[in-house]
Amino acid sequence: MTPPTPWGTGLAFAGFVALTTGLLVGIIGWGLVAIHPALALALNALIAAGAAPALWERRFEPVQRWAALGLAVGTVAAWIALIGIAVGG
Repeated sequence: MTPPTPWGTGLAFAGFVALTTGLLVGIIGWGLVAIHPALALALNALIAAGAAPALWERRFEPVQRWAALGLAVGTVAAWIALIGIAVGG
């Protein structure tokens, strides 16, 4: 029998990881967009392509799945914000 999934703790942890990751990716991306938007796009795509396989493998680990969820959500949220910054000026 498998233990119950700790949804409250897991989602709180995923939210913390998402907030931290989103701020980190957003701040670094904002600096790169100031240099050149294509540079920000290329580096973000390269880092995401390198991190995706490791995150995909962690999706079934009991604690690491919440960290993987937070990393994915935070990164996508930061990308949406960076697109708004790059397009909006």
